[in-house]
Amino acid sequence: MTAKEAHQAQWQKLKDEPLQAKLKYIFTYYWAAIFGIVFAIIFVVSWLVFALTQKEAVLAGYLLNSTTQSSYQGSIAEEFLQDQEIDTDKYTFDLTSDSYYLDAETYVLENIITRMGAQDLDFIVTDIYTYTMFTAHLADLETILTAEQLEKYRPYFVYVEQSALDELTNSDAAVGIKLPEYYLESTDLEDPVAMGIRIPDSSRLLDAYSFPMENVIFGIPVSCQRLSMTLEFLDFILQE
Repeated sequence: MTAKEAHQAQWQKLKDEPLQAKLKYIFTYYWAAIFGIVFAIIFVVSWLVFALTQKEAVLAGYLLNSTTQSSYQGSIAEEFLQDQEIDTDKYTFDLTSDSYYLDAETYVLENIITRMGAQDLDFIVTDIYTYTMFTAHLADLETILTAEQLEKYRPYFVYVEQSALDELTNSDAAVGIKLPEYYLESTDLEDPVAMGIRIPDSSRLLDAYSFPMENVIFGIPVSCQRLSMTLEFLDFILQE
């Protein structure tokens, strides 16, 4: 007798049995298939819930080595979305803050650089010392800011020498990478490149967050995919 015939014969015997006996038989012989179907249903439902409730990010940024000011009770991300009249039921602002880098925590830097490479990070703000570590991934502001912004924010630019950038590009990681030095003025530089904007103390951003060192810098990765919104946010945080 085949397995199919055996099951059919067993069903014939169970025809007049109570429901409890039938259920016991089904669970005994088909428990693996039942659990498989249940888990499949749970997976599909969970995926659908996630897909239907997931909000699209209009901007993604990282405030590295930041601490929320104790006197600040709001959310600068929500304030910006409201300022831009963006529907917060459909869209979100992915802002990472209260995050720190220590020499022993290189995974933080690796995570940021990975996100830059994946075109998933539109700006970074951190102290000038830590900022140097991202130099190879940052854009020349002269090439991406609007004419109005160039005029308005030029007094806050921080610079590196083009030769230092070239040296960084040609560095051998096995030997050691020499990070370029940043300057607050371009006067004495031979070929300055604007690589970031120093956030003034009077800015909206520093009303909300503090950083452990002076000279907090705003930079834009070359992989930024939401540049227009990033520039809107730059204007927003620098409003005095």
